[in-house]
Amino acid sequence: MNTRGCDIPAIRAFRSPSKVRLMLRWMFVTYPVVKEIRGSLLDIGCGDGVYLKAYRGSKIGIDINAHNVDFCQRMGLPVHLSSIEEFETDEKFDTILLAHVLEHLDKPQETLWKAYSYLKLGGRLIVVLPCLLCYLMSFNDLGGHKQFINEYYVDYVLGGQARCKKIKSSRFPPVPLPYVWQYQEKRLIYERVVK
Repeated sequence: MNTRGCDIPAIRAFRSPSKVRLMLRWMFVTYPVVKEIRGSLLDIGCGDGVYLKAYRGSKIGIDINAHNVDFCQRMGLPVHLSSIEEFETDEKFDTILLAHVLEHLDKPQETLWKAYSYLKLGGRLIVVLPCLLCYLMSFNDLGGHKQFINEYYVDYVLGGQARCKKIKSSRFPPVPLPYVWQYQEKRLIYERVVK
């Protein structure tokens, strides 16, 4: 099939590996997380704002990287330059997202507890972690990774100590896919059931 000069967006997208990569990232990485968000969102370590941009509800993002914050603000996203330790608000959130954040921290347990303190009763805490292979492939220091965090660690903190209920645990991709191997991750969703 000749796709040159074709005006069908899906076919045009497959001509460019970068467009294919973006489309696959949206379908298999961004969208599955965004569809789990309920109500108001606090995105901790929001990075380039991909989840904030995709979510249409009430949202706030925080990040410690000034370039990320500036980029998000230029897109009109409500992002603040702050770490979770410095962030203060009286607001409680329906969903808190920590996507690829915990492995960059010296004290991930404290971050989980602080995030938990901003979560409404019945709210969701979504944690996205790199799989071990991706963690090792990022060359750790170059990727800013401090330590490998796995599902059992998060279960211990949120399930054991905070007594959150685990709603979902999934791995992406379940099989190797072209253009998205670097996005291998574990997605965990917890619900706050105790005041």
